[in-house]
Amino acid sequence: MRKKVLGVCLAVLAIVTASRGQDAQIPVEPGAMTKNPAFAKVRVDQRLGAQIPLDTEFTDEDGKKVKIGDFFGKRPVLIMPIFYRCTGVCAIEMESIIASLKRTKDVQIGKDLEVIAVDINPRETPELARNKRIQVVNEYGNRATLPNWHFLTGPTSQVTKVTNAIGFYFNDDAKADWVDHPSGVVIATPKGIVSRYMLGMTYEDAVLRQAVGIANQEEVGKASTELFFGCIHVDSATGKRTLVIENVLKVLAAFTIIGIITFIAGFSLFKKKDASQPGDNA
Repeated sequence: MRKKVLGVCLAVLAIVTASRGQDAQIPVEPGAMTKNPAFAKVRVDQRLGAQIPLDTEFTDEDGKKVKIGDFFGKRPVLIMPIFYRCTGVCAIEMESIIASLKRTKDVQIGKDLEVIAVDINPRETPELARNKRIQVVNEYGNRATLPNWHFLTGPTSQVTKVTNAIGFYFNDDAKADWVDHPSGVVIATPKGIVSRYMLGMTYEDAVLRQAVGIANQEEVGKASTELFFGCIHVDSATGKRTLVIENVLKVLAAFTIIGIITFIAGFSLFKKKDASQPGDNA
């Protein structure tokens, strides 16, 4: 029996090994996974408690020179590293955060939260930022909050000071004029301390509410997790999601082996218990 089970385990491992190197993918519905496993640089390292460099200089949506610290001090700040011509991950991410903010009535922009979009494409302009800002505020549905949405542009040297501080790593392909990047937002305290990460492209209202509340107390929350990292690949250019077969097989193999080991342990205990029972002498 044990030899047969061992054989099954080895067969599962063989399937997984054979799948290595495959890039077989199939379309899937929208999910929460965001990082692109094809790019080692595209990732988020959660740096809870890190200080955001408040002296970094940017250009705002009106072409005015500002420091990111100008938008801190009064309330928690949501930082979203995106670029404005992105119609894939960025657009989905923005739609999701707007939807969550609209549902979460006790987190109001301008009263409880400030929003900063940091443009990770250094070739984009304040004009693009201004148009994106208007579009987003219109979608949010409250024009009175316009002064509390900040869409910044700036040189790579300044952008990476902020993104490196929050552990947000991306791949800027200058030749293609495109940026591959993970998806997620950072909630910072009024003093600019990284308090919480919300990773993925769907944001739970309760998590947002809790994150803002914790940040408002100048406290640091817990790390965020991503289930089955790498199983879903989202194309940052198109937003198209595909299921990465290799990684799914690894996950299934892990669960299969765990199940088999659990079965062996349970079966062994049953046999020992059965053997300990006295036989029928009638």
